[in-house]
Amino acid sequence: MKLRFIFSIIFCLGTVPAYAEASPVGPSSPDSDKPDASTAMHGTNVRKVLCPNGVAVSNFWARASTGETSAAYMRIKGAKTGAYITHVITPVAKTVEIRENTTNGVTLQMRKIGDFHIPAGKEIVFQPGDKHLLLLGLKKKLQDRHMVPLTLLFDDQSRCTVYLPVELRQPF
Repeated sequence: MKLRFIFSIIFCLGTVPAYAEASPVGPSSPDSDKPDASTAMHGTNVRKVLCPNGVAVSNFWARASTGETSAAYMRIKGAKTGAYITHVITPVAKTVEIRENTTNGVTLQMRKIGDFHIPAGKEIVFQPGDKHLLLLGLKKKLQDRHMVPLTLLFDDQSRCTVYLPVELRQPF
């Protein structure tokens, strides 16, 4: 409750800090669309979130969609000990998969990645044409200038929710 009060004051004053804390996975449903204590704050100027396990997520956005799929992109920097992303969820899609584009000669292939390792202190870039989060089975179209919650679940049972601004950009 105290956290929501602070967020309300910040939004009323028009300033938004560049990071927020989240808490370990609790009894709330991962499919819930309602923010809870584990939800990082959002706003149009926030482009960096510090997760409770020390992982930093920055430059995040989702591509506007015309069909049932979209993609999300970001930079993720590992904490001092590193981390594994075990699952990614969002209330706007049935499934989120970590994917990587590879080339086999002249053929571009997309392969699904299971648990994703973020090495200690290293930055991993999810960008068009390379690693990305594929949002499958969208429940509604992602419209330009809207916000989409996306939650990263880690091997240490912590979670980190970021609100992705939806942008109308070309995939490559």
